[in-house]
Amino acid sequence: MVTDIVAGRPSAVSGINERGEIAGNTLDSGQAFVWRNGTLQFLPSLGGVANPTAINNRGQVVGTAITPSATIAHAVLWDHGEITDLGVLPGDSLSSGGFITESGKVAGMSYNDHILGGHPFLWEHGVLLPMSPTYLTDSLLFQLVGVNQRGTAAGILRGSGAVVLENGVIWKLPTLEGASAHAPPPSTRAGRGGGCDHA
Repeated sequence: MVTDIVAGRPSAVSGINERGEIAGNTLDSGQAFVWRNGTLQFLPSLGGVANPTAINNRGQVVGTAITPSATIAHAVLWDHGEITDLGVLPGDSLSSGGFITESGKVAGMSYNDHILGGHPFLWEHGVLLPMSPTYLTDSLLFQLVGVNQRGTAAGILRGSGAVVLENGVIWKLPTLEGASAHAPPPSTRAGRGGGCDHA
């Protein structure tokens, strides 16, 4: 059986959890929504288009929303139908939310120019923190590709290839030839969500 979640309107889905709850948005107006138990619920925005990227088994949804300033996008969390603006790291003006763990940790990117890359962050209990304490002088991360339940993240560092970010340390992974500047940490598993590189 095929179910038309948003009847009569073009839409896209971005995540599904183990309970069958689906997060997505409409393509004609950029309204974020959650579909659960046959019921469609539209989610609030920051004043513009909203784009969910992941949903955990608690029904919490993470994504990116345009603010009243049409050129500014921020990472957001939807929880019990309410939206929280996760903000940006000091020195940045934009952010995007890409992943959420089962405990509600949000991983995303904070940046000024998404084409150049940005700084990965973790948000937990109302606090937004950089994954690296030296983020202002670090090389920019091109893409955040996953986060596990402990908050260990994997990404692509501009000019340096694959990296793992763990406990404030950036580990460069070995190349195919076996060369590596650092010994790699234990492997991580990608968390719920899609790659996070821009809004």
